[in-house]
Amino acid sequence: MNRYAQVLTASALAYTAQASAAAKWARGTTMSSPGALFRTMNAAQRQALFDNTARQIGASAKHIQERHIANGTKADPACGAGVAQAIARLV
Repeated sequence: MNRYAQVLTASALAYTAQASAAAKWARGTTMSSPGALFRTMNAAQRQALFDNTARQIGASAKHIQERHIANGTKADPACGAGVAQAIARLV
């Protein structure tokens, strides 16, 4: 394969990977990995996650907090609820 064909092949593969990622995002399936990771955490690890997240976004605008909570809820409902409770405790 000549260099030109290699570049075209690499470009086509990169485009296919981007299209695949975009399709997964559009279907809403991108939260399976974060959800799986969250479900492997024990109670202390989950609480550390909630507290750290709340400290980092606690001063952010309300819509940013709500979006983060919604994303956490997509991963696992307990994740979104835990972050929301941790933020509420900061106020």
